[in-house]
Amino acid sequence: MKLARIERSSQEIESLALAVSKHPELIMKTKNIMGVSVPRIEGFGIHRNLNEKGFGYVDLPAALLEAADAYEELVDYVVLAAEVETSMKKILLEIDHTKRRVNALEYRLIPQMQSVQSFIQLRLEEIERETVFRTKLIKKRLA
Repeated sequence: MKLARIERSSQEIESLALAVSKHPELIMKTKNIMGVSVPRIEGFGIHRNLNEKGFGYVDLPAALLEAADAYEELVDYVVLAAEVETSMKKILLEIDHTKRRVNALEYRLIPQMQSVQSFIQLRLEEIERETVFRTKLIKKRLA
């Protein structure tokens, strides 16, 4: 852009930029990564040939064409960066949720279940001892 501004005035460059008739289109879709719905952004019409750019061939600075191509490439990278950043944020958020669930299981629910298991086991052993005692008592009375 600096080279183009050296050759032409800022007003001429702005008027050429305003001559662009077609703007890039972005289509948002979703994809599934390990159960997490993340966006998929597709850009259409970002890279255009000279006819589609909206300005003519006559007296056009080469630096302006290079700048336009560089901006198109930059837009491509921005779209990719937006998709990757949003995907990473959603996946990290889901990892945090899963981490909380695992901690709840590991430090609360599993110890509670183990406590209940040991109580039930002790109670069953006690019932078994009572049954054995009653059986011996009944055998003694019958004999």
